Amino acid sequence: MRFKHPAVAPYQKEVRKCLESPDLIRASAKNPDVHVYYLQIGRDYLCVVIAPQNQSQYFVVTIYLTKRIKPGDELWTK
Repeated sequence: MRFKHPAVAPYQKEVRKCLESPDLIRASAKNPDVHVYYLQIGRDYLCVVIAPQNQSQYFVVTIYLTKRIKPGDELWTK
């Protein structure tokens, strides 16, 4: 993560928390199989996007900080 995502490298613990206990999970508006996990950090959100690799495994597509939650069907909320 550190090498591919230097902007979020200081948030490694928060990335794990976002996947284990997110504030919100939405399906991507473009592809409902892609799930977007959000964790609020101050006034921003840490966003972790995951996609299916196969029927039982997912992989992280990207991680970024954002001020807004993207549109998409809400799958889960805290």
